[in-house]
Amino acid sequence: MINYVNASGPLALAIPTWRNSLVFHSLDKITSTFLHTLPALLLFCTRWYPPPGYVPEEQLSLSASLGGGLAAYMGWQALYLLHTEVVFRHRLSSHRDLMTSIRWLTTTPYSGITLVVHRLLRGCGVLAPDEMFNSEQWKTKLIFIAVQFVYTAVTMLPVHLLWASFRLHLGFLLAIYGICVWNGASYYIEVFSKAYRKKFEGDEAARRAAMLEALEAPGFATAAPAPSMDAPNMAAPSMAAPSLEPGVAETKIKSQ
Repeated sequence: MINYVNASGPLALAIPTWRNSLVFHSLDKITSTFLHTLPALLLFCTRWYPPPGYVPEEQLSLSASLGGGLAAYMGWQALYLLHTEVVFRHRLSSHRDLMTSIRWLTTTPYSGITLVVHRLLRGCGVLAPDEMFNSEQWKTKLIFIAVQFVYTAVTMLPVHLLWASFRLHLGFLLAIYGICVWNGASYYIEVFSKAYRKKFEGDEAARRAAMLEALEAPGFATAAPAPSMDAPNMAAPSMAAPSLEPGVAETKIKSQ
C-alpha cells in the first residue's frame, strides 16, 4: 500500500514537475524517466491485474494513504540526511563537484519549482531581496525539506481516487507518460534545430572564407589603373601647326 501511494503520487507527478523527458541517447534523462515511470506502471498492474493469491482492497481511505505515505516519506528524509550530513559529510564538503539533490535544485539559473519557491520566499521576507539559495547552509536545506514535505502531501491526495477507478487510473498514467514523451520530442526538436542552424551557419562561414581566400590569392590580379594625363612624362601633344623657317619662306615667295 505504501509503495502504491508513493509510486502513484510523488514519483509519478515528478515527471511534469521536473520535466522528465524520454530521451533515449541520454543516460541521465533515461535513468530519471525509468525511476519515475516504471514503479507507477508496476503498481497499476498489481492493482488491476493482481497476481494469484493477492486480493486488493476495493477502497483506499484518504487517511490510510496519506498517513502511511507521509510516514514513509519522513523515514526516507531522515535516512537521506543521515547519508549526506553524517556518513558522507566530509567527502561531500571536500568535493563540491559531487551532485546531490539539494545542490542540483539550487544551481543557478533557477527554474520550475525552485524559481517559484525563491520568488515566494523573497516576497514574504524569508529571503532577503538579493539572497540566493546556498546548498551548504542549513537555512536552504530546511527550506527544501519543508517544500518537499508539502509537495509529497499534495501529490498523495488524489491517490485514493485512482485506486477506486480503473479508467481514472489509466487516464492518469497515459497523461503522465504523454507529457514525458512530449518533453522528449520537444528536446529532440530543439537539439536538431540547433544542430541544423549551426551547420548552416558553418557552411555560410566556409563559403565566405573561401571567397576571401580567392580574393587574396597571388594569381588574382586586378586591372591596372589608367595613366594620368598630369604625370610629368606624359606631356600633352601640341595642337598648333608647325612653323616654317625664314629662308624656306623667302624661297617659296620668289618662286611664285
